[in-house]
This record gives sequence, structure tokens and C-alpha cells, in this order.
Amino acid sequence: MILTTGERLKDLRGKLDLEEVCRDIGISTSTLSNYENDKSIDISSHNLMILANYYNVSVDYLLGLKEQKKIEDTPIETLHITDKMIELLKSRKINNLLLSEIVTHNNFIKLMYTAEVFVERLTASCIEDYNEGLELVKQAIISRYNVEDDVPLTALEFGKIDDGSLIKASIHSDLDSILDEIRDYFKKKEEALKGNSKSKDRISPQEQMKIMQEALSYPDGSDEQVAYIFCKTFKVKHEKLKPADFKSFGKVLKTSKIIRTLVSQRGKTPYVKKRGPRNSPRR
Repeated sequence: MILTTGERLKDLRGKLDLEEVCRDIGISTSTLSNYENDKSIDISSHNLMILANYYNVSVDYLLGLKEQKKIEDTPIETLHITDKMIELLKSRKINNLLLSEIVTHNNFIKLMYTAEVFVERLTASCIEDYNEGLELVKQAIISRYNVEDDVPLTALEFGKIDDGSLIKASIHSDLDSILDEIRDYFKKKEEALKGNSKSKDRISPQEQMKIMQEALSYPDGSDEQVAYIFCKTFKVKHEKLKPADFKSFGKVLKTSKIIRTLVSQRGKTPYVKKRGPRNSPRR
């Protein structure tokens, strides 16, 4: 499977004790644990070099820029692949990483064995002998009992085997299992990433209420109030902005219908003009 940096680190550590590894490399257990669980995406270049040297892999491998863990450049001729295959891989017309996922799956070797049996017709002679035997039995029954067709004869006919269809069904089944497992893996991985993202970024109703209460410190409908609600809701660090820049930011936000909708959904809409009392005299 295509692994994240955290999954690669966890795979490299294997059965090694986390605390022991941390003592060896001088990184805290909480830091390495966060790295392995993809809770920290900002791994310093210094720590990356330490981890790469410790596990004897490249930094590119840890970052997912390279899929080869420890295999150095291998002469093409030793791989016994055709020029067309090399050209296809270099052309990037297909997803090379997905192809790697498929061919390194546990069931792929079984699929290739079955495909080789099919292509080289290794079962053809056996199947032909079997079918000829059924046909001899069928003809013997017809000759002895003088019948043209009945249930036993029909059963014998259906008992004949088409080795091509039989083997292709097995190949189809193996390929389906490979693709289904890879698809499920990426689905679970995507759901896990979405779950982590939502849990980190989601604002609770209590936090929303607090934001709206704090926003009341600004005049209703002011540019600053809109900017404050937006920054707090979307976790934008605004504290270092100059007052004039903060006000300008809110003014820009108020030109967006999307922002107006998002902000209004979190409480009182600050830019709706206040209406006077219903019974106020008309001018």
C-alpha cells in the first residue's frame, strides 16, 4: 500500500521498542509517536535526517517522494521487462504507483500463476481428455439404450469443461479481490484523514456561542465584528494585525455573500441594518 510518512516510520520501527528507539536517536517519545500517527506534519529536516540515518533509508522515502525503501538502482536488463513496458512506465500514461500496489499484493502471484496456465494452455490436454471421456460415455448410452436425449445425457453434456472460461473466471476473481482490498484500504485511509481533520478543526456549539458573545464587544454591523467572527471561526491568527488592517479585512469580507452566510449562520447577522420601531412616524 502507499504509506504516509507516519506509516512508513511505524513500519520501519517494526517490533523495536518506541522508548528504546527514542533514546538511541535523541527524540522524545511523544514526538516520535506523533510522527508515527501522522499527528505532526511539520517534521524538522534535522529529525528527518536522524530518522533516515537510523533506519538506513532516504529522506525521500520517508516523505513519500520515493517508493524504494532500500533497493538501489537495478540494471534494467536484470528485470526481464520489454522495451514497451519501460516506455509505458516512463510515459506516465498510467498510474505507476497503483500498478505497484496491484503487482505487490499478496494475491497477485496467484493471479499470475493462473494467467500463465491459461496463456500456455497447460490444462488443455487434461480438459480435452476429460471431455472426450464424457462424450464416449454419452455415445455408449445412446447406442445401448437407443435414446436421443434425456436427463443423464444432458447432464453429461453440461459436465464438459471449457478450460478458458474456467480459468478466466478464476483470474477475474483474483483481480477483483486485489482491487477490492486496495480500494477499501484507500477508503478507510481517506475516512480516517477526514475524521482527524474534522476532530481538529470542528468548532463546538459552546465555542460558537463564545465567539458570538465576544464579538458583541465590537459595534453591531462593524467591519471589525465581521473580521473577528470570521477569524475566530476559521482559526485565523489576527492578533498581530494592525487595527486599520483588521478593519479593512472585515470590510473585504462583507463584500462576499458566502462569508455573510457563514457568519450569519453562527448567530446574529452583524450587517443587517436595524429597523426602527414599527410605530415610529413616517417622515
